[in-house]
Amino acid sequence: MLPDLYSYVETAIKYILLFETDFGLFFDDYMIVDDLNDTGLANFLEVLSNRQPFYSFSDGTQKSISKRRSRGEMDVTGHNLHYLSRYFGVRQIEYQSYHTIINKNKNIEYKIIYVPFKQRLFKKLMKLSEQISPKFTTDEICSIFKYVFPHQDKIRWLTYAICVFLQHDLHLVCSPKVLCKQSMKHISDPHVKNLASFIFGDNDTMIMFRKAVNTSLALTLRDSCNNEAHAYGDTVLSDPIHLKVDLKKLSIGFLFHRLSMNSSFLVRNMELLQNKFQDNMARSSLSVEIHIIGNIENIPESNTHHGDQTLVNELKFILACSFLNHESINDVLLKIDNLKQEINPEIFDRIKAVKSVACKFCSVEFMRSLPKHITITSADFMQADIDKSSNIPDNVLAISYLESVFYQSISLSSTSKICKISKCIFYNNSFVSIDETCENITVKNTSTTVKLNGAFGSTEVLLEGSPFSYLKLKNKAEHNGRLLEISGAKMKGTLEITADMRIVAFIRVYLSPESKVVFHEECTYVTISESCGLFDLRRFLGTELRLNENMLVMISPIERSTQKLSSVTLCDVRFHGIVTLPNRYERVELKGVFMDNSSLIILNNACKELALIEFSGTIDIRSVDSFDSIKIHASIHARNNIKFKGIPRVRYLCWHNICSDLCILQSLAVKFRDIEHLQFVNECPLRDCGDIVGYSASTGLRFIHTNNFECLPHPLVNYTVDMGTSGHVVPSVVPDFVANLILKRILQNPANKNIKKMEIQSVAVTKENFQLFKTLPKLQILRVYAKDFSTEIFQNLPDSLKLLDISNPFVDANGFGSNHMKDNWMLAGSLKKIKILTIDANVFFGLHLAGFALSNIEVLKIRFVWFLADSILPSIKKVEPRELLIEREENLIDPRWERIEGVELGRFIDLLAKRINFPSLKYFAFVSNKELVVIDPATLTIVSRRPGTEIHHSSQVITYKEDLNFE
Repeated sequence: MLPDLYSYVETAIKYILLFETDFGLFFDDYMIVDDLNDTGLANFLEVLSNRQPFYSFSDGTQKSISKRRSRGEMDVTGHNLHYLSRYFGVRQIEYQSYHTIINKNKNIEYKIIYVPFKQRLFKKLMKLSEQISPKFTTDEICSIFKYVFPHQDKIRWLTYAICVFLQHDLHLVCSPKVLCKQSMKHISDPHVKNLASFIFGDNDTMIMFRKAVNTSLALTLRDSCNNEAHAYGDTVLSDPIHLKVDLKKLSIGFLFHRLSMNSSFLVRNMELLQNKFQDNMARSSLSVEIHIIGNIENIPESNTHHGDQTLVNELKFILACSFLNHESINDVLLKIDNLKQEINPEIFDRIKAVKSVACKFCSVEFMRSLPKHITITSADFMQADIDKSSNIPDNVLAISYLESVFYQSISLSSTSKICKISKCIFYNNSFVSIDETCENITVKNTSTTVKLNGAFGSTEVLLEGSPFSYLKLKNKAEHNGRLLEISGAKMKGTLEITADMRIVAFIRVYLSPESKVVFHEECTYVTISESCGLFDLRRFLGTELRLNENMLVMISPIERSTQKLSSVTLCDVRFHGIVTLPNRYERVELKGVFMDNSSLIILNNACKELALIEFSGTIDIRSVDSFDSIKIHASIHARNNIKFKGIPRVRYLCWHNICSDLCILQSLAVKFRDIEHLQFVNECPLRDCGDIVGYSASTGLRFIHTNNFECLPHPLVNYTVDMGTSGHVVPSVVPDFVANLILKRILQNPANKNIKKMEIQSVAVTKENFQLFKTLPKLQILRVYAKDFSTEIFQNLPDSLKLLDISNPFVDANGFGSNHMKDNWMLAGSLKKIKILTIDANVFFGLHLAGFALSNIEVLKIRFVWFLADSILPSIKKVEPRELLIEREENLIDPRWERIEGVELGRFIDLLAKRINFPSLKYFAFVSNKELVVIDPATLTIVSRRPGTEIHHSSQVITYKEDLNFE
């Protein structure tokens, strides 16, 4: 969705970031920001703001923020100021003192935040991202450590940037490495000493930095033959930032705790590894993983043997490596594949650091020949006969079976070591038995029965030999509990979900008629999808539910909930009786939910967001004081029988696809109170098409013929308005009538006089409802669509209105002309208060500008059309907005252009120039869903291009802040 201009009005608070001033600069160095989150440094800035008690300017009243003298009255000719807009990214505007800006915008509160370093560094930090890593100076790195790093903003990319800096300046790194072993006071260079104190000191910042390195970064080390090794933190990361470094040039190896390589890399780079990693600051010992690959050249006897003996020779050679014997090496893990023969355990005596081995498809005989003090972290068996491989040594921690055969049942508990069974065969009716003490097990793509016993109750899970059929039971430390996930299975018996199960999912699971799943209240994530059977959800929904494969239940925590509440989504569920939701939900979504006449859902008092999508039933909201939002998405296929018990007080109310069940929805509409934001959205699939028969079949509405209309749905004939004598009405008339009647009921309610924002662009508003707009004394933003534009519409705008959007992308561009705006030179009074206007090009060119030019419009957005109306009215006086935006969903500007070109586009600009005073423009840009193109209004040359962000949902707004271009 293309960005609107609402933020121009809705931004009640802006931030002035006041920076340290460069020597010789005789004016304040500052930046204006709409939203601190857009800087990427919100935590840092909010802490600064909280530490500065006198920071606010409002209504021109100055409060002390700094002891230093303002330099705003100095000569600033030729200097620019940067403004970070909510949607449009960084802009350059003409420099003014911040006192001047504050006094010119008395309706906006400005909070001034003093930033303890120069704007140059702040801009680099804003740019810092996955794509951009600016080059920092030593002083800037020290400022980052001192001021920014402790607040965790952009911590992954800050860590990466610091490591790049340290890696590229070998001298700065090596000098502190040597000296800090003795004493910081021996470092003479103050810059290096300051840097060393952060990297090698015992302060909190150093600890945080080391932790960030270990949790964010992975080094890819390349040798002269382009072979690779990897260095990372305490554990292998799932999504690390990779920093590629030539091993010979490596200077930051001391920051990493683990080194992983194959045996070939080790042999080829023995001396380099000793040089780069052995001086590892003692306090940061190194763990090494070596994958024995069995193909190293130049190993004695390696060329005269094959298979196992080659691996054994290679293993002997590795275990004689002096690098692994250094005191800085804490432990060594050997990864060995396909070794079948026994070995002499004495060869492990050479390196005491070898403490563990990971075996993949090795023999039991090999494992039993290993020394007892060596831990076998994992043993993977393939195509194994379990009876023959059952003599597994006690020092094995975890066992996996792939494509193996089981002749007897197995029991898994806290003492069992089997963690994965995949593509296996169970003969003789053997099965897998699991009790609640079993910590980690995955059974996948295996046709067998899994029996869940103990605290689980007594349940049989029948799995199939399919990749989508599995049972997972895992520890999830990050959730302080465990995960149970069952997919593509049949179940018998009663399954008790234990208190330690935090994440529970059933996907395509079919319960037998007498079976049941009972959930514990400690579960935080619950998913039941495409499953059939009885689920006891009394602790979550106050009732048991018998679900079918079309139903969905999803419960999950809301990440930013201050009260740590959850969201619940129910799809196609059928309720019978009274359902009382516990007080754990902040958001409730009911989609396709049907309730019989005796049923009732009682909402919990913590609920703030309610979404009713094709819902039919009664909801008791009497315990809810007020809602943040209510969304009603009507059905075009079924009856919309929505009833509330209680008075719904709501800040944001959205009506979606309102096209039927007029009486019910009208009675519902009159109940709403305290609305501040009202929206109508219509996306009926047959809207604006001529297939009336199909529309009637989909909506259930009956159409009849009338004198002035070809057809209208009964009983809406009594609510028609005079639409002219064309004798033709398209089906979109139906939702327009229904929506207008609901809108009328809402606007006539005295309890809804606090509406500040209305968006009704997808519905053609009637003249009668336009007259009600003037009764809204607090309305500031109005997005509206009318089939006929007339002065009556503008004369009914309230004085409080600041933004008006009368564009309509769904209407034929040739549908407007001078006939639609009679006497429009009288607009001056109506538009006097409006600051921002969005309008279609043909409507704009069809206006007499005598009155329009006298308005106070500062920002003008025009929706571009290729085919302009034939009648272009002359202008008496040009409009002088501060900003001009030309909007079209598809790109208008060719990527190869350096200035505005093209016959049609040139004609469009010429027409604009006849009605807009281009020299008065401070900002001119073309906006599309792909990019923002900034144009110099004087020369029509392209100043900059900025790509739009990719969006994944129609409700998301495109922004143009990826490339923070400050030039």
